[in-house]
Amino acid sequence: MKKISIFAPVLNEEENISIFYDSLLSELQKNNIDNYEIILTDNDSSDNTESLINEICNKNKNVKYIRFKKNIGYDLSLFLGMFHCTGDYAISTHSDLQDPTKYIKDLIDKCGKNKDLVFAKVYRNYESFFLKKMRLSFYIFLKIFCLGRKFPPTYGIDFRIINKNLLNSIKNSKIIPNYRLATFFLSKNTDFIEYQRDNRIRGVSKFKFYNCFKYASALYLTLIFNKKIFIKDYLNVIKYKLNL
Repeated sequence: MKKISIFAPVLNEEENISIFYDSLLSELQKNNIDNYEIILTDNDSSDNTESLINEICNKNKNVKYIRFKKNIGYDLSLFLGMFHCTGDYAISTHSDLQDPTKYIKDLIDKCGKNKDLVFAKVYRNYESFFLKKMRLSFYIFLKIFCLGRKFPPTYGIDFRIINKNLLNSIKNSKIIPNYRLATFFLSKNTDFIEYQRDNRIRGVSKFKFYNCFKYASALYLTLIFNKKIFIKDYLNVIKYKLNL
């Protein structure tokens, strides 16, 4: 049986992390997936997240925990989680329960049909009118700053699966340091599933207007100046402790 890697960044998710893990485990067991690993990258949480994840690791040796000594940002945290994946397929998701785990099997099945990338495309969610317009503006500007490169689809989020070939390509290539763009730019055979995203029902969203503006501005500048990095170079620079 092929190995499935699932990885997710976490930051102050003490209200969600146990439920998130239980939901993942239930979905894996329901689909008879025994060969798996779950990798959680912690951006220096200040609540009880670390203690809860350590308890999970003690119960399940398939769970790997990486805690950074400072908040290195969402995208880099996602990339370094991916870098530790050893599976035939790697699935990125969010730990806030907004990406229903029931769609994991759909991602695996579609990726198994000779696809190297299958992303989840939101067809409906419960965001406010203002937030939806703000997201749409982000994609409009993103299309402009892609400067002729492949343009990622609107509402194609980071809940996605890549196969081992694309995983290795990202690990060994100089890439734009944005997971959504890197997977899309390097993919050769892409598909998607549509799904309805759930509301966050516990904890506080990390999606703030200032953070969104800062994130978008940095990404646009990266695209304009075509700044690329080798993700593996960061392994020797970032200070973190592992529970692998």
